[in-house]
Parts: sequence; C-alpha cells; structure tokens
Amino acid sequence: MNNVTLFVPMENGTFEMIPPDVSDAESEKASGEKKYGDVKFADPENGKYPIDTEEHIRAAWNYIHKGKDADKYSSEKLAEVKRRIVSAWKEHIEKSGPPEAREDAMAESETKEEKREEKTEDSAGERMTKVIMDAMEKRFDAFSKRMDAMEADKNRRDAEKKEEEDCARRDAERRDAERRDAEEREKKEREDAKRRDRARRDGESEEEYKKRCDAEEREEKEREDRARKDAARRDAEERDKKEREDSERRADAVSHAELKREVDRLRNLMLKQPTDDDRNALADIRERIAGVASYYDDAVPTPLPGESPIAFRRRAISKYQPKSKNFAKIDLATITDPEAFDAIEAVIIQDAVAAAKAPGVVPLGTIRERKRHDETGRVITEYEGDPRAWTSAFAAPRMIGSLNVAKGNA
Repeated sequence: MNNVTLFVPMENGTFEMIPPDVSDAESEKASGEKKYGDVKFADPENGKYPIDTEEHIRAAWNYIHKGKDADKYSSEKLAEVKRRIVSAWKEHIEKSGPPEAREDAMAESETKEEKREEKTEDSAGERMTKVIMDAMEKRFDAFSKRMDAMEADKNRRDAEKKEEEDCARRDAERRDAERRDAEEREKKEREDAKRRDRARRDGESEEEYKKRCDAEEREEKEREDRARKDAARRDAEERDKKEREDSERRADAVSHAELKREVDRLRNLMLKQPTDDDRNALADIRERIAGVASYYDDAVPTPLPGESPIAFRRRAISKYQPKSKNFAKIDLATITDPEAFDAIEAVIIQDAVAAAKAPGVVPLGTIRERKRHDETGRVITEYEGDPRAWTSAFAAPRMIGSLNVAKGNA
C-alpha cells in the first residue's frame, strides 16, 4: 500500500492526492481532517467518527456497533472509542447517554457483580478449604506427636528394661565371681591347712599319722563332691527355671492364639444369619423339647446366635439325658449319623417323660399343670398328681361316730 498513490475525494468535488510515502493511518487521519475539518474524533489517531454535532455523534455510535467497523479494533481500543462517543452524546444530546450504552453499562455492571460474587464464592471456598486443610494438618501433627511420644515411651521402656537386664547380668556375674573367689580362698585355705596338718605331729605314731591323713583326704573329697553337687543343682535349677519360663511363654502364645480363634469363631457365628431351613429345623427342635420340658417346669431353651440345628439339639437334649438308662453316659457329640441321632433323641425324650410320670415324682397332695401342643397347634392342658389336691375342696367334712349295740342283740 505504501507504493500506491491515493486520491481522496473532497467536499468541494475535487480530489486530493496522497503521496506513496504516507502511511495508511496518516492518510486516513488527513482524509478525515480534510473532510470534516478541525473537529473532535472518537478515533483521533485515524481521524474517524467525528463527534462534533448530534448527527455525527449518532452516526458514529451506529457505525461503531457494526461488525465491519468494530472488528478493526482491539477490545481495549474499541472500548476507548465508545467512551468518547458516549461522552460526546452526554455533552451534546442527552446526559444519560445512548440507550444502548445504558444497557451495556448495566450488563457490564451485572457482569462485574457476577465476577465479584464468583470471586467472593471462590474466596469463601478457598478460606473453607484452607480451614479444613489447617484442621487436618493440626490433626496429623497431633497424631504424629502422639506416635512420636509413644515411640519415645517405648524406646524409654526398652532402654530401662535393657538396663535392668544388664544390671541383673552384672549382679549375677559379680555373685558368681565372688562365689568362685570364695571357693578358691576356701580351697587354698584347706590346702594350706592340709599341708600344715600333713606334717607329722610330735609324739604321733606312724599309724596315727596315716589314719589322720586318710580321714583328711576323705573329708576333702566329700567337700569337693558336695561342691560339685551344689553347682550341678544350681545349674539344674537355672535350666528348670528357663524351661518353665519358655513353657509359660509358649502356653501364653498358644492360649492367645486359641482365644483369638475362638473370638473370631464366635464373631463369625454372631454375624452368620440362619437360613430358612435352619429356622424351620430349630423351631421343630424347640417344639419337641417343649413336650418334655413341660413335665419338669423347665423353660424351653433358645438357640444361640449362629448355633447350628445339630448343636442346638445336642445342647437341648443333654439336660434330660441322665433320665435315660441306656444313653445317660453316651457322648452325643460322637453321634454323627442323623438317623441314629434321631433314634437316640426319641428314646431320651421318652425316658424323660416316663421318669416324670413315675410315682413319687409329684409330691403327695399336690397337682402339676402341663401344657403341650397337638398336631394342629392347639394347646392341651393336662394335670398330674394327687386328685385330692383339688377334690378335697368339694368333699364333705370328715365325721367320726360310734355304734351302740344293745346286749343280747348281737
């Protein structure tokens, strides 16, 4: 464009030639000044959009809102041009400015308000996040401090235990050393005394000297034997003590393991829910046990949480097992065949009922109420015992009399 000569039309109908070395911006600015004169422009750099009269101001406002004109400017430059037009509008036309400008201002105000609210929300969220993070960090710090304190306390206890063990070991070594020293001194003293006694005393015969030496040798040998036995006894006691401690530790470990397994088993049993078949089986077992329990005024047992039907049968029937002569001492846990267990259970129930009905079970002058269910579920109430317990209330009072028989009429 710089190498092309431009001819700009003027208002008087003539054309003005723009030299090739003049830039586009300078040519547009010069063209605007030539066309409109020395007036204010909304774009003074390019001499565009004069804003000296109402007609020019309205035209500038309309043109700047067209895409082909607005697209030539950046957002900042376009906003600056619009501000100049609005300022001129307020000065020459209406103080409130163009309607579109008010709407733009309102939209801009709303946009700013939304951004401010978003920023406020973001700030509140950031503050809340910071508060949460600070609280979590404090919790972690407190937890770390507790862990450090626990570790330090453990290290202190370990150090104290090690110190106690070292002291005990040093004391044992000291006692052993003192004992050995005492034994060495005693041995040396005995040897010295022996050497002194070895010398033949004045007036001592050869036979007496020999007997005395033999007696001293036997005594020395006996002392040495006692010392060896004492040492062996102490060693045996130490070994026994160590074996007992090891055995106790192993027993504790086994006991803890068994206890843990039992706790786990009970927990699993408590968490395990019985199936519908198990519930039906447990109900049938309770009904059978209720028939014999009523004879003894016993409560019908309830299944424990997680207890299987066969385990409940063994536990419930074991109470009446002593009433059966044939199966009183049998271990029900060893009966694994279902048919055999059914037969044994029926015999135990039958023997228990027979024992309850035996004479002398119900005290004389008393009556016992018993309730049972028949096949249809109806409750049948029966009474056993001495009938006089209830008929005596309806009997006539006892009367005592005598018969007078005249003599000669017998």
